[in-house]
Amino acid sequence: PMAAVQIGFGPGTTRQSPDYPGLSILSNVLSDFPAGWLQQALRGSKGLAYAVWAYPNVGLAPGFFAVVFNTKPQTVTEALSRSIAVANRAREDLVNESTLARAKASVLTSESFRRQSNGDRAREAALAELYGMGLDEPKQFLERVRHIDAEQLRAIARKYLRNPVVVVMSHELVEQQALDAAVEATAPPASDPAHK
Repeated sequence: PMAAVQIGFGPGTTRQSPDYPGLSILSNVLSDFPAGWLQQALRGSKGLAYAVWAYPNVGLAPGFFAVVFNTKPQTVTEALSRSIAVANRAREDLVNESTLARAKASVLTSESFRRQSNGDRAREAALAELYGMGLDEPKQFLERVRHIDAEQLRAIARKYLRNPVVVVMSHELVEQQALDAAVEATAPPASDPAHK
């Protein structure tokens, strides 16, 4: 028996945003297996979660940045607190060069795998036109990924990893007060300039 937890940070952005490549990199910094920061905080020796991942939920309308994990109902608040702390770390700390390189390589590899067949390329071209981004968008996306540095990534984290909204699905009761306390204890204060 597990509890499913999703944290939505936002407001988010659209697929057309110049921040989207950075959000893709950020999701890999946080949750790429096995070295992602969420993996380290929730899995590993902690054993708080079996599955954990982060991703930008984007489309034609602004979405949100999601952190999702499964844990035991008894450990929801600890895992939630650790997850918010990881988001704060992304907002405050600069990623080191090896972490940034690994995250970029993961994004570039995923993009390459998505374009293997003619059907993949046709779908991508159709979506690029639908989103109003033009047929050269895939090439531009890859270039943006390659040129993002640690300062830009931290600025993106500060911009989008805010206002956490938490949803918990569990077969056992998880106290709302405990969830609120876990978020409040680790969320940046409203007076924090990076919080705005």
